[in-house]
Amino acid sequence: MKRLCACGCGKDLALEWRIGDSSYARGHDPVFRQKCSVASKLVQKEVQNRPEVRAKRSASARKAAALPEVKARRSASQLLAQNSSSTRKKKSVALKAAWADPTSKKRHIEGLKRAWDRPEVRAKHSIASSGLYNRQTSYERLLQDSLDNRIFKYTGLDKKRSYGQPISSDLLAPTPRLIIQHDGCHFHHCPCCFPDRGTRAIAKHAKDRTLIQYAEAKGWVVLRFWSCDLDRDLDGVLAKINSTAARLYLSRLGWCPKTLRPWLEVS
Repeated sequence: MKRLCACGCGKDLALEWRIGDSSYARGHDPVFRQKCSVASKLVQKEVQNRPEVRAKRSASARKAAALPEVKARRSASQLLAQNSSSTRKKKSVALKAAWADPTSKKRHIEGLKRAWDRPEVRAKHSIASSGLYNRQTSYERLLQDSLDNRIFKYTGLDKKRSYGQPISSDLLAPTPRLIIQHDGCHFHHCPCCFPDRGTRAIAKHAKDRTLIQYAEAKGWVVLRFWSCDLDRDLDGVLAKINSTAARLYLSRLGWCPKTLRPWLEVS
């Protein structure tokens, strides 16, 4: 009667050279195979940790990462992963949890202070801030599209001194010397949307008032609108801008453009 291997492979043990009374063919013993597997993994780990092997793998990885198609594929996958809703939600939850811990919050603030002392970080932040400042917002674009562009000029990416105005502006009418300022509710601390913003809001409002007073002292008229004003009553904002420009044309130059004459009757 044939004695078959106990692992179920179907090998006849009579054809296998075995020492003792074993129920498994050579190499089919599960305990032996497990020992061999562990030994093989240890050998592989030891080989992978050798300096020459690690250097060779690192060089091949750098060479592969330098290929344009690999860079493009990796950039696309990273961007997709970063912009996914699940990733953003995980980051938000993790940041809130870390910020709620006083120790973690203190360590984070100290890390930001140390990073701010590095010149390359300050330079990178300056470039990013200038790009954000020079970007046209949706509200500025709305005002630009709603007003007569022959009279009201968008100051472009260089918002400072584009037409000789003393302060930065979003839109202005250079001839009657009218500056139109759009202030975002969050960044400039709107008193209606954010009534309790602390000392930082008070300092920001004081700085804005100082700039407006300086422009008025130079002979310019400044109209300032919040984002919530444009959301609530865009027609009222446009009426105020056009009527003010019409009165300035009439009082300072003695004439008024045809497109602004109907607004002279608006109080």
